[in-house]
Amino acid sequence: MTEEGKSKGSSLQRIGTGIVLASVVLLGVLSNAFFFLSLIWLVIFVSAFEWTSFIGLRDYLSKLIYSTLVLGFCVLCFYSAKSSELLTAFVLIGVVFWFFATILIYRAAEDPGLFRTEGGWFFACAGVVILSSTCASLIYLYEQSSALLIVLLSTVCSVDTFAYFGGKSKGRRKFVPSISPRKTWEGVWFGVAGGSLVSLISGYFFLSFDVSILLCLTFATVLFAVIGDLLESLFKRLANLKDSGNLLPGHGGVLDRVDSLLAGAPVFAGITILVGVYE
Repeated sequence: MTEEGKSKGSSLQRIGTGIVLASVVLLGVLSNAFFFLSLIWLVIFVSAFEWTSFIGLRDYLSKLIYSTLVLGFCVLCFYSAKSSELLTAFVLIGVVFWFFATILIYRAAEDPGLFRTEGGWFFACAGVVILSSTCASLIYLYEQSSALLIVLLSTVCSVDTFAYFGGKSKGRRKFVPSISPRKTWEGVWFGVAGGSLVSLISGYFFLSFDVSILLCLTFATVLFAVIGDLLESLFKRLANLKDSGNLLPGHGGVLDRVDSLLAGAPVFAGITILVGVYE
């Protein structure tokens, strides 16, 4: 098969997998709490299992123990929902982490080997914080309104989709080659433009926010969706991995699919909390 044929086949496979995933997620968002939580916890558990490759864990038992530990924190997020202050704390911890992650990415872009000395504990703790704060954010948004989740998910998925196809068709200039050699400026701008447009349109129809709040949500969510993608790319590069896994045809691992959401969800939920639109 020619390279063009392989590329086309991979794109079709990616689209097909994306449609199936979107259908399952939409069903989860619109269904009862038990199904939604079960879906979220399953995604978190599999993501944590894939995360163990960043840490350097090799044996199955160690991977299982770490994944179960992360899942335990996420179950704690669910029970903390009974206390709005505790759930809010989980979300805001995620927001703070992602601001520091932005600095980490900036420094790593200049010196990719800077964080190789941090060791497994650094990546293990980062995984617990990232995955548990994402879970807390999704639970918070679900409790407030399913419309919030629809806007968030459509935004981060659009950023990923537009960036992928925009970069594939128009990509010329490398974005951050020291972190992700395949990402291009053209792909990033396609992702930012497409994600922003979808966010504004879906927010206009599904949310009753002021324009200023909607613009803030859009800008921050799209920006951090890109940052989430970059951080996972950095971790994969440090771990010498091409993909986080191979569970999803055309997408790689689950982490490769949800990396933008890991950053976008806490920031989206954090802004919603800070502006107090659902108090």
